Amino acid sequence: MKLCKVICDEEVRGKMIKLMFFISSIGISISANCQKQYQNWIMSQNISLDFSTNPPDFKRNNTLSQSAGGAAISDSTGQLLFYGGGDRLYNKEHELMPNGFGLASGEASSQSMLIVPNPVVDSLYYLFTTAGSGEHPGYRYNVVNMTADSGRGDVTNKNIKLYTPTTEAQAAIRKLGDCGYWVVSHELGNSNFRVYQVDEYGVTPASEDVIAIQDVGWPHVTDANAHMKFSQDGSMIAILNRDSLGVELFDFDVVTGEISNPRFAAIGIEMQSVAFSPLGKTLFVSQRLDLHKFDLRGEITNESLNNPLYRETFASPSSESHSFKGLYLCPDGLIWLGVSEFNHFAHLTDTDNYASVNYVQLGFHIYKSVIKGSMNDFTVGLDWDNSSCKGVHPPRIDSTLHFYTYVTPNGDEFNDVFFIENIHLYPKSIIRIINSLGEIIFEEEGYDNNWSPSHLDGGTYYYQLVQMDGEVFRGKLTIVN
Repeated sequence: MKLCKVICDEEVRGKMIKLMFFISSIGISISANCQKQYQNWIMSQNISLDFSTNPPDFKRNNTLSQSAGGAAISDSTGQLLFYGGGDRLYNKEHELMPNGFGLASGEASSQSMLIVPNPVVDSLYYLFTTAGSGEHPGYRYNVVNMTADSGRGDVTNKNIKLYTPTTEAQAAIRKLGDCGYWVVSHELGNSNFRVYQVDEYGVTPASEDVIAIQDVGWPHVTDANAHMKFSQDGSMIAILNRDSLGVELFDFDVVTGEISNPRFAAIGIEMQSVAFSPLGKTLFVSQRLDLHKFDLRGEITNESLNNPLYRETFASPSSESHSFKGLYLCPDGLIWLGVSEFNHFAHLTDTDNYASVNYVQLGFHIYKSVIKGSMNDFTVGLDWDNSSCKGVHPPRIDSTLHFYTYVTPNGDEFNDVFFIENIHLYPKSIIRIINSLGEIIFEEEGYDNNWSPSHLDGGTYYYQLVQMDGEVFRGKLTIVN
């Protein structure tokens, strides 16, 4: 009887997942017409594209200059909110946010930034960052509050550590059966995926250990330059693995966050980017001088991914002075392809029909400039209407300040700085550190948990926090060297 119950439960669950995928596919087509959070594409060299028109509106009005990565997000009507690149974040007026500098984001990291909204609190956003080449800062996130700086937004909690070392790959997709999102990254030095959930309470590891850290697929040993994408419906996830010289393909469960069924296709050196067609029927991989497509319409196995009947190298740049860069599934339904040192973006059309995919080299003209590197990704599968989430789970915002008064600035990233939990909710507060002689040795308004006493002798010090309403918090601060 127990076995029968398990089988029946699995059958019911399978039918429910298929139903939710069907509902999701309807939601995708609807949201494409009414939700516009990712319609603005902000690139380096001051280039901006607005996909509210077709072809998109071209402008030169931003301040980005990084060679890769970056991210941008708009509100549900398509009005730009903020964007970033390198280690900086800019508001809609193209000005640096007051606290939008010094982010732990690599300027040359292929997927350096990922913006995910809070599904319930409209004013909160989470900016996930990767450092280039597996560098020390690792995988971190920041809290952006759009009510700060008179509605222009600011980083109210910065460089919150998740883990290190990390590859440069990260991607996000909406959850099914709940309000929120899955955020997926990959460790460097092993085959572990890390899965986080963003819900009304913020960023937390996935609820079960077997889901939060998943050892599946091939190890990413030394080369951090990976690139990851979800299919639009979230059922598949692909990641480039430069150590293994190929692309890994997995099934993804948008209900539980589980990654499974690893498959691998050999590609070669100098892989750049990966993307799925809108309906997930074709997978594309760019190399520096070649563009590959894989037929995903039937059963997908290791054998099919490496069978010439189901894969093809079908395009190359016009000359060796040009090279392929990033692949992007854009709001116009086309896949855009960056071609370095070229004054056009290439387009891929009819991409869900494997046999008739068309490579259009002169897809979109970049006026008076050439493409230098990979640009910021569009985040597929997040562009949807969250109105059904509002009021479902009232946001649990703990506004209580907690002072961590034992500091050991030895560089191990544990208790290295004076940390005040929830200080980001009080951006106008003034913090002071005072020595035993009564001298103020540190003072800052808008403290963001970044003060390290590594230059001070160990001993007893004192802190004083003055809030806007005049309330004062005082206490001892112990520094151990």
